[in-house]
Amino acid sequence: MRSTTRLVHLWTARLGAVMAENPAARRGWVRDWEDHHRREGDQRRGSWFFLAVPVAFVLVWALLLVTALALPR
Repeated sequence: MRSTTRLVHLWTARLGAVMAENPAARRGWVRDWEDHHRREGDQRRGSWFFLAVPVAFVLVWALLLVTALALPR
C-alpha cells in the first residue's frame, strides 16, 4: 500500500512540475496554483485515510473478539 501511495504522490509532483513549466497545459487541469495545492492536500488526507482504514478495521475486530471472549456466558 505504501508503494502505491508513494507512486501517486510522485505522479502528482511530476504533474505539478509540468504545470509549472507549461502554463498553457494548466488550463485543462488546474484553475490556478492555489487550487493545485489544495488538491495535493486533499490527496494527502485521502492517502492517510487509505492507510488508516485497514488498521482501524483490525483493531475494531480485535476489540470485538476480546469483548466476546471476556463476557460471562
